[in-house]
Amino acid sequence: PRRRSDSDDAPPPRGTPLWKRAPAEVWNELRKHGWTYAPAKKDLKYVWHYRRPGCNAGADATFGVDYFGTEEQVVAFIKKKKVDLKTTFGHLDEDERPPTPPEASGRKPRRAALAKGGPARGKSPPRAKWAPPFQAAWVRLRKLGWEWRYGPGGVTHWCRPGLCDNMTKVPPESKENVHYFADERSVLAWANHWRVS
Repeated sequence: PRRRSDSDDAPPPRGTPLWKRAPAEVWNELRKHGWTYAPAKKDLKYVWHYRRPGCNAGADATFGVDYFGTEEQVVAFIKKKKVDLKTTFGHLDEDERPPTPPEASGRKPRRAALAKGGPARGKSPPRAKWAPPFQAAWVRLRKLGWEWRYGPGGVTHWCRPGLCDNMTKVPPESKENVHYFADERSVLAWANHWRVS
């Protein structure tokens, strides 16, 4: 084993990204940025679940996506994703998941709908451009410059492009449902109303 030296107790140089810091520091910093933990109910392998911000905490939560079983797994994830707590925070919204194909989501493809007396060719049913699932819509909105920041109590705020440039929080003069949004439904409603593309 390596001998302990005084340099082991020295804080990391200012500005060191989280993924380059000592494992003992990582979890304490993540807790300040919305990560949580809870007893692992009905899980025989782990005592705790370490949850990402924005995760699905329900029975259908996915191990390795929504939560982890040990601090070591969290640290490995932080290193893999290069979480720096400036531009990346390990929030679930940062994952770029491709939209679920219609067959996998249970929705019928358009061709099948037409064969069963669906809308006539050349006419599409009126449909909102920005529709659930939110995760797929969010991937597209991120490419258009939308961002998210934490609000009071760790609540996620989804911000319109340009609002939070070079800022870690939503500016105090910003207005909810104008500059930023506190729920997914409001984001999609605004994007549809203003025909964001």
